[in-house]
Amino acid sequence: MNTFSKYFLSIFLPWAIAFFAFFTYFYLSEVDKINTLRLESERLNVRMGERAINQDFQAVMSDLLILSKHNAFHHKGSLMSLEGFKSLQADFLLFSKMKTVYDQIRFLDTEGLEIIRVNYKDGSATAVPANALQNKGGRYYFEESLVVPQGQIYVSPLDLNMERGQIEQPFKPMIRFGTPVFNAKGEKTGIVLLNYLADRLLGNFSSAVANIGDHAAIVNLEGYWLKHPQPDKEWGFMLDNGQNFSIVYPATWKEIVAEEGGQFTNDNGIFTFTTIHLFQNLQQYGSGEGANGDSAEEHEYKWKVISHVAQDTITAENRVVMLSFAKIAAPIFLFLILISYLLALAKTKNKKVETLLKHQATIDALTGLPNRQLFHDRLSRAILHNKRLKTCFALFFIDLDRFKIVNDTLGHAAGDLLLQQASERIQAVVRESDTVARLGGDEFTIILNAISKKEDVIKIAEYVIETISLPFLLDDKEANIGASIGIALFPEHGVDQDGLMDNADSAMYKSKEAGRNRYCFFDGEPQESA
Repeated sequence: MNTFSKYFLSIFLPWAIAFFAFFTYFYLSEVDKINTLRLESERLNVRMGERAINQDFQAVMSDLLILSKHNAFHHKGSLMSLEGFKSLQADFLLFSKMKTVYDQIRFLDTEGLEIIRVNYKDGSATAVPANALQNKGGRYYFEESLVVPQGQIYVSPLDLNMERGQIEQPFKPMIRFGTPVFNAKGEKTGIVLLNYLADRLLGNFSSAVANIGDHAAIVNLEGYWLKHPQPDKEWGFMLDNGQNFSIVYPATWKEIVAEEGGQFTNDNGIFTFTTIHLFQNLQQYGSGEGANGDSAEEHEYKWKVISHVAQDTITAENRVVMLSFAKIAAPIFLFLILISYLLALAKTKNKKVETLLKHQATIDALTGLPNRQLFHDRLSRAILHNKRLKTCFALFFIDLDRFKIVNDTLGHAAGDLLLQQASERIQAVVRESDTVARLGGDEFTIILNAISKKEDVIKIAEYVIETISLPFLLDDKEANIGASIGIALFPEHGVDQDGLMDNADSAMYKSKEAGRNRYCFFDGEPQESA
């Protein structure tokens, strides 16, 4: 093997191994980051879907109770006056037109005869004439609503509306809300019934989970889909189409029904779910027999919001990441071959030294943070940038309280380790766009870019104090320190480097003099962390 080949291989092979290790590490890191974000996004969107449904239920029940308190029901006789009838019918019409979510608003007497019925269709609310009113005395929803105690609400299951024994086309999902009404003597005179167009509820759910709308669903406790990205899977209990979550994913369904909520991954993908306790919504308005137990009624009003990211989707997304990295890696790999060839000819040892010296000139060797030189450059850039945009930034001067005691008692090695850990903690508090630098010794600075209000600066200062105040573990020995922070705002406290730095430094010493482990603005008084 000739000399050139030795040089080439000695340069290329380590770089190639490092490159593939680097590529693999970043690929796995990117996949892990995407998966972490995916999991959090699924949890967040499922909670948003749950909240949307609960809010809709509470709104409808509130509407019903408002209508049931109408003055027309407070007559002293057994029958409502004509004036009260007209007032109630007019208000039903207005309410229907304003709300647009009730297919029907009805008042039925104790025999089930419709006294008032307002229909809402095609954007118009109309009162049904007396000769077209019907007797609903035999219907389950009338019987159930009539027997609930005063102030309580009956809610029917969510299903598809039926007309003359057939499912209405197009589908009209419906929930009926009913409550009894009483006259001034406390005598039951009938019920108020709302036919709620549940398309609104399902639509609000879809809007709430829009970010995961292609794989989020509502399932009742029998495993039937009430809402699914593929509509042909819905309403299996009415259409008898065999579409049931518990049939498609039996093992997964057992795990979901056994828990209130959660997230897990199996061979079928990622499942995120929560339980909607509609029964608890009813209890908020006085319905139900109690908060404990699992009665048939409570069972009826439990739904599951489930998001399912299929394993094929996860695999496909990971493949996209791999291809993206490969497109970047291929030219880089070819470049490595070329540069190794050139470096072997040029004996790149001097260039490596030059690169190392450049790095050392701007980076603190102990903490890996920008040093004083790079800090001044970043500060200068921040001033120019914010002057041009007429925006604000904050400059923090941080001095570690009691660091000298740690350095003296535990030794310089422990002190160095503490500085490294402290720098990591400070970096974790700020954004990637901000600058954390070490000026020397136990002095650090932060350039906090793009601040919109003073409260944001205070929050960061409190976070820094809080994280620095946590114990440090230094070679099995625990050390406790604090942080005194001085803060200068651009342009309020200075418009050039010297002015900002002097004012931040002055504010820091005010913090120390006030008792340490505090923050202080240049024009303010020292404050302890909340």
